[in-house]
Parts: sequence; structure tokens; C-alpha cells
Amino acid sequence: MVVLKLLYGIAEVGTYWWATYNKHHKEKLLITTSIFNPCFFITTIGTPFGIIGMQTNNIIILGDN
Repeated sequence: MVVLKLLYGIAEVGTYWWATYNKHHKEKLLITTSIFNPCFFITTIGTPFGIIGMQTNNIIILGDN
């Protein structure tokens, strides 16, 4: 991902970043949203295995090669 400009101070920044990451994970990485929590994503198609947890300003990734 490439940052084109800083968005700090704009009220919609959280929503913008959430939508950007959500779209990237679903379309490019083929990861789906967990049915238990919309902040967790998990691979469902083949390998490699991965789980991603997104919070306000943190992303935690667990996966294999």
C-alpha cells in the first residue's frame, strides 16, 4: 500500500482506513471476515493460512509462509 497523503485530523479517517484495509484483505488476499467478530479476518481458501486482527491503530497478523 502507498500512502498518498496524511489524513490525521479529519473526522472520517478511521472509517476510511477501515474500508481500505477491509477491501484489500477481502479482494487481494482472499481473506473473509470472522462470523464472531468483524475485526478478525481468516483465510478460508487453501493455503497459506492467516488470521488478521484489526483494531483502531494496530494490525496483528498470524500466518505461515
